[in-house]
Amino acid sequence: LGLFFTEMATSDNIKIIVFIRDQLEYAISSSSTVINANYLSKLKFNYSKLFMSFSHPETFKDLYYDKSLELFAKYFGISNIKIEVYDKNNNSRNLFDAMTGFLGINNTGHYITPIAINTSSSLLVMKYKLYINSLLQGHEIDPSLQFTSINSKISFKKFINNQLEHIAKKNVNPMKPSLNIRKAWHKEFSNSNREVAKKFSLNGKKIFLRTLMQKIFYSKHIFSNSEYKKQFRLELNGHDKVKLQDLVTLIIYFNDFRIKN
Repeated sequence: LGLFFTEMATSDNIKIIVFIRDQLEYAISSSSTVINANYLSKLKFNYSKLFMSFSHPETFKDLYYDKSLELFAKYFGISNIKIEVYDKNNNSRNLFDAMTGFLGINNTGHYITPIAINTSSSLLVMKYKLYINSLLQGHEIDPSLQFTSINSKISFKKFINNQLEHIAKKNVNPMKPSLNIRKAWHKEFSNSNREVAKKFSLNGKKIFLRTLMQKIFYSKHIFSNSEYKKQFRLELNGHDKVKLQDLVTLIIYFNDFRIKN
């Protein structure tokens, strides 16, 4: 594969744009994305295992950015790599703006660009999805069900997600790390991040190299260790469970209807 990329890099003018993010924020966001992608399926989630994974940042091997970027530089050259630091609270540039800027393309107002999709969920909605997933175990759910269009504007999964947001009643609280978790992740990846800043040009360098105290200061969500652990109790009230059970009945009905027709 390396040989293939080397030949491509020498014969084509390849530009690579890489968005990097605070590792802990990325991991939390990814957990929401994984749940959203798979909750309408046979895949069974282990919520306690998810909780334990955040206590071991060293197991997230792909988040040592210096190692990954060194491979890109090896095959494509540092001058062909543009690195953007993503910061959710700082209105970071989107992929399209970063790409056109890197290529020197101006006056892009008349371009048709894809709509940004954010699949991150509040902690409560994540629990709803995990509860629905537990009720679907034992049912033969068609893998393509979630992508089925209800009409020209909305997919079946989007419809279900909208219902979950409605049940949550604007409870948008995200999963929050504890101070100990934040310290562990900062300690684990700080050397890797310094290497990235040393070897590559970063758009958003100050954000990326924030100290631990700066990260705590700018973070809106820091919990004590006991409060952090409480988040991982899959406890829902009876009223919400009834509504979620009704949604599961709808999901199974829709799934069976598609299979038969």
